[in-house]
Amino acid sequence: MQSWTVWWDREISPRAGFADEIDREIQEASCIIVVWSHRSIESRWVKSEALEAIERDILVPIKLEDVRVPVVFKQVQMVDLRGCAEPERDDQ
Repeated sequence: MQSWTVWWDREISPRAGFADEIDREIQEASCIIVVWSHRSIESRWVKSEALEAIERDILVPIKLEDVRVPVVFKQVQMVDLRGCAEPERDDQ
């Protein structure tokens, strides 16, 4: 049985060096999932982390919203989850 752990930058402690901790986690990662959305596509941090994942050949990109993903990140087959969100309910 495979054991997985998930790390998300929201887990960074307030006194930790933000960049140092992210870099350490990226170096230890076996897989980096990048979710492309309107918000993430504008983030220099997300792009930087995705570039590191490409260099290490561990990037799993997911397209969550209809955004233009920069060409450098199109080197890896992307999972397209646009339209997979649960529709809003009209409970009148």
